[in-house]
Amino acid sequence: MNRVLVLDNDRTLRTLMTHALSRVGLEAVPAATAEEGEAALDGVAAVLMDFHLGAGRDGAEVLLAWASRPGGLPPCWVVTGMPDHPGLEALEGFAPLQRVVGKPFSVIELAEEVADAVRKLAQSIPSAAEEALAAGEAPGAAAPGGVSGPVRSGDGPKRASFRADGAKRASFGVDPVALGWVRALLEPLEVLEARRRRAVAGAVEREREAGA
Repeated sequence: MNRVLVLDNDRTLRTLMTHALSRVGLEAVPAATAEEGEAALDGVAAVLMDFHLGAGRDGAEVLLAWASRPGGLPPCWVVTGMPDHPGLEALEGFAPLQRVVGKPFSVIELAEEVADAVRKLAQSIPSAAEEALAAGEAPGAAAPGGVSGPVRSGDGPKRASFRADGAKRASFGVDPVALGWVRALLEPLEVLEARRRRAVAGAVEREREAGA
C-alpha cells in the first residue's frame, strides 16, 4: 500500500513530486485534473494536491466532494503559494488534511513526510490473519475429519486485542500488484530542484495575480 495520488495541473511540479516520492519508496499516481484524480483514488494511501487546479476549481472544493466517497479519504496534503487564501478556510477541521504546505518547499522533505504517514497507516491496518483472529477464527487449523478449516473462538485462541488508542482502521483498497514506474528521469536531483524553484516562483506569481 504505497501509492500516492499527485494532483497538480503544473506538469513540472507534478513530475518533480513523482520523482521525489519514488526516491522514498512510494509509487506516485500523477493526475493533471480533478477528474483524473478521482478516477485514480481507489487504492491510494495518500493524496498530495495543489490548491489551484485551474478551470475554476480549487483543492478545498475537490477534497470536500471526494470526502463523501465510500471509505472516505486517506491522509491529504494541499500545496499552495498562498497559504492564507480564504478558500482554505473550508478545510478547517477536515480530518484527512494533514497540513497546508506553502510554496516554496523542499520536495524531498515533503516526500519523506508523506512516506512516514503512509508507513504509519500501513502499520495500523491489521493483517488477514489478525482479522481472522479478531473474528474468532484460526485460519488454516484442521477441522474435524482432517479437513482444513477455521476453528471458532470457543475452540481456539482468544480474539486478538487490537490497538487501544482509538485509532480508526483504514478501509482503502490495496492494489495487489505494483505496476512499477519506469524510472526514466536521468537528471540529478539538484537539476530538478533548480527547475522546481523556477517553476514555483512563476506559479506563486500567477496565483497572486489570480487572487488579486
